[in-house]
Amino acid sequence: MNNEIIFLHLPKYIIDKNLELSKEEYVELDNLARLMLDPDTNFEKLVEIWNNNTKFRIMTGGMN
Repeated sequence: MNNEIIFLHLPKYIIDKNLELSKEEYVELDNLARLMLDPDTNFEKLVEIWNNNTKFRIMTGGMN
């Protein structure tokens, strides 16, 4: 308790959209989150997303 790490960073496109995402964007984020639950097993899929989908790479947050 009280040792939680607070992550203030999120993809910039979400801020640019004023946190108002479409249903398709939520589905896309849910799919990414499912892959990230087991990064070792899903490593190749995550690398493919990293290499081909820059909207998840460009982050904004506490220090930006």
